Amino acid sequence: MSRGLRPGFLVPSGERLWAVDWFQPVAAVLDPASGTVERVVSWPELPPPDAVRARVFGSDSGVWVQPYD
Repeated sequence: MSRGLRPGFLVPSGERLWAVDWFQPVAAVLDPASGTVERVVSWPELPPPDAVRARVFGSDSGVWVQPYD
């Protein structure tokens, strides 16, 4: 079964744009100039980000997902 990406966070990181899913622990890494998906990354050992319990920050080397209450 395939699932679509439901971006909840658009985070710039270096020269890329990360579209972090709202419900799943996955993100698509995009080239913002062309809109091409360069890769899909996931972090299955961590809970997925959501609007209430996480903040997402970009850096030059990647994306940080910080849970909070």
